[in-house]
Amino acid sequence: MLARIEELYGGLPAGPAPKLFVRHEPEPLAAYRVTVTRPGHTSFLRLAQRVPAATHPDWIKLELLDSILTGTSGTQDNKTSRLYQALVKTGIAANAGGGLSETLDPYIYNIAVTINEGRTLEEAEAVLLGEIERVQRDGVTLAEMERARKQARAAFAFATESVTNQAYWISQSSVLGDLRWFTDYLERLDAVTLDDVQQVAQKYLNPETRVTGWLVPSGMEEDPDGGHDLWLEASLEESIHE
Repeated sequence: MLARIEELYGGLPAGPAPKLFVRHEPEPLAAYRVTVTRPGHTSFLRLAQRVPAATHPDWIKLELLDSILTGTSGTQDNKTSRLYQALVKTGIAANAGGGLSETLDPYIYNIAVTINEGRTLEEAEAVLLGEIERVQRDGVTLAEMERARKQARAAFAFATESVTNQAYWISQSSVLGDLRWFTDYLERLDAVTLDDVQQVAQKYLNPETRVTGWLVPSGMEEDPDGGHDLWLEASLEESIHE
């Protein structure tokens, strides 16, 4: 596709590059907690940590770390992930997921947990933090790394299978300023080591700069469609981003 684009448009003169306006966000100086109480029946836990832009060498290492903790983005089966085993399989949570975005500027890494009825936010947070601390202290196993890498490669292949998605990733890489972000993705993925994953866990999942959000339900009439609980989770995410 890139060759065809170059054939069709490569001879056109480039216009002046737009001047970008960038307002750098101050570095976080302390941990922050937010609790949102709303009518509803489901408790939600959110954890957010600031991470670098997608063009930073550590981004792909964080992508593999997230795959090990919460499962690979773009796949339906995360049952081998650490947080599924620790939170969902034990009955504490109905769901545990996470992810980071391919952004031009530094953004956040999110972990989201939906708490099961009869379980508490306190125990879910304790288990979640315990799993993070275990990665920081002990690292991950080679088997976990290879499984996560294989899943990430499969998800990337699926996400770039159609012409539409290929065009999306080429344009997204152009936004990031380097087409190699897309073309060299698998090569960078394969270069990540066990030490890399442990080091980014220690560097970026820092408790001193962590944002933790709780959504505490106060009770309401049942919503048969579950739409109200989805709205509650969205309101918690918005509070964390603020």
